[in-house]
Amino acid sequence: MKKLLLTMILFWITGHSYSQLTNAEVYNFEIGDVLQTKRTSGGTPGYLYELDTIVNKVVGSGIITYTIQRHTVFIGPVSSETLSVETLVVNNLSSAANHYLYVSCLPPIDSSYTGVCVQGIDQRKSDWDTSCFEPPMWISTLHEGLGGPYYSTVDYSNLIDLNYELIYSNTVQWGPCGSYFDLAVGMEEEITEEFTVSPNPASKELLINGIGDEIETRFSIINSHGKLIRTAFLISSSIDISELDMGIYYLKLETDTSIKILKFIKV
Repeated sequence: MKKLLLTMILFWITGHSYSQLTNAEVYNFEIGDVLQTKRTSGGTPGYLYELDTIVNKVVGSGIITYTIQRHTVFIGPVSSETLSVETLVVNNLSSAANHYLYVSCLPPIDSSYTGVCVQGIDQRKSDWDTSCFEPPMWISTLHEGLGGPYYSTVDYSNLIDLNYELIYSNTVQWGPCGSYFDLAVGMEEEITEEFTVSPNPASKELLINGIGDEIETRFSIINSHGKLIRTAFLISSSIDISELDMGIYYLKLETDTSIKILKFIKV
C-alpha cells in the first residue's frame, strides 16, 4: 500500500510539475490550430480581439516557420476589422521561452503547473521590493502548445494597465478550451442589410444578393469555432457549400471599401 501511494505521489509530481518551458514547447502548433486573444491597452476604451488559425508549418534544422491567418476585430467607439496573413519564425528551440517583462529591482516569482486544459503552464509574477518606487506589478504566462507570453500588468507610476489574454483555443494537441468570442456578433453594428444570402438554411448552394458584378469581392467561410474553412474571390453570385458539414457558419465578404459578415446555416 505504501509503495502504491509513493508511486501515485511520484506520478502526480512528474505529471503536474513543469520547469521553464522551451520555445519548442510553447510554440508547438499544428496546422488547423485556432487561438483567440483579447487585448486592452493603457486605458483606451475598447477591446482588440485576434483570431489566429495556423494554415502552414515548415520544420527546418533548429527552426520552425508558421503561416497564420489572422482575423482582427477592434470593438470600441469606432470598430474596425482586418484579415491578414502573418509569419511566425521560432528558433532557439531548446532555449527557455521569454516572458513578458522583467524589472531589475523586482525579482520574479517562478511557478509552473498544469493548466485547466491539461497543458503545462510556466508563469512568473512580480514581487514587491522596497528598492522599487511604485513598481509595475505583472503576471506573465506561457502555455505549452498555446503560445505566449500572455500578461497582465499595472504600472502605478504611469497609471497604465495592460492586459493580453488567451480566451479560447482549439488545437490538435489539447482540443477546445476557453470561451470563444463570436467576432461576427461583436461587429454586428457594422453589418447592414445591403447584402443577404439565400436560401438560409441551405444545403447545396448559397446565393448572394446585392453584390455587383463590377466589384471584386473576396469571400471567406468561417465555422462556429472561428476556423477559416475557405477563402477565394467570387466568380459569380453563388457559392457551392455542398461539401460543408452541417452547422452554423459565417460568410465574410470583402471589397476595397467594406467588410460584411453574414450568418448562414448548412443543412
